[in-house]
Amino acid sequence: MKHLFLAIALLSAAALSGQITVSAEVDSTTFFIGDHLMVHLMVNHAPDVVVEDPPLELINRSGLELLQEDQWDTLQAGAEVVLQKDFYVTAWDSGYVRLPALQVPYRQGLQKGVASTQPLTLHVLMPEPDTALAPIKPIFEEPARFGDYLPFILAVVGFLLLLWVVLRFWRKKEEPEEVAVVVQRDPPHVVALRRLEKLESQKLWQQGRLKAYYSELSHILREYLEHRYHFPALESTTGEILETLKKGNLNGELLELLEEVLRTADMVKFAKAEPPPDRNPLALKHGEAFVRQTMRTAEEEE
Repeated sequence: MKHLFLAIALLSAAALSGQITVSAEVDSTTFFIGDHLMVHLMVNHAPDVVVEDPPLELINRSGLELLQEDQWDTLQAGAEVVLQKDFYVTAWDSGYVRLPALQVPYRQGLQKGVASTQPLTLHVLMPEPDTALAPIKPIFEEPARFGDYLPFILAVVGFLLLLWVVLRFWRKKEEPEEVAVVVQRDPPHVVALRRLEKLESQKLWQQGRLKAYYSELSHILREYLEHRYHFPALESTTGEILETLKKGNLNGELLELLEEVLRTADMVKFAKAEPPPDRNPLALKHGEAFVRQTMRTAEEEE
């Protein structure tokens, strides 16, 4: 029985393999490195045989490189079916390489099988170097475009702009200088007395605004001193102001009068002191008296 089953299996395989034949052909068995070589895979089979795609990835292990694979093309149909599949290979080393046997799977009913092609030997050649000198080719002239002239246009525009700036600056330099007009201002004592009068009319200390009242009073007197005696009284401390006036041989009583007003103003501004109510109008009157007794005469102003 074992021998019988073995004989039946062998006869079935032989009968199945007789239903299909495969072959591989190439356009040429010699080609140069990097050239594309076309391989034709031909299959002849019975109409009831179904042919599957062969695993062509094995070609990459043989020294060849698979470049492209086409679909099956039916060349003949009828009692015998003829199929053709084309694919392209190349090689990157010279010498002999072997295109391996291609395995084509197929099935007929419930039975499956594989048909193989014969391996092919290919010769890869190294191209001969071309040592011949090529003829000199004429110069290819590119048509002119606007971008070719743009740098020159920008250079000309920049030069003209620079020239215009130079000429404008030169003309402005040659123009006669304007004569400064000195505006005659009122004498320092006139400005000070006017502002003291305005301060009195505002009635700041009567409204409880002692700091604003003494700050304005101190500022008026310091500004008067700065324009009257020509030193930076607005930026000086009370001690520095008194020291400067002492050097100017100012009357001692007037100096004490000014010192009392400025010291009181400092105490209110910085120490938040609150002088007695009767001293608030007295401070303004002392400041006014100081201005009137130290103001320049008309001859001095002239």
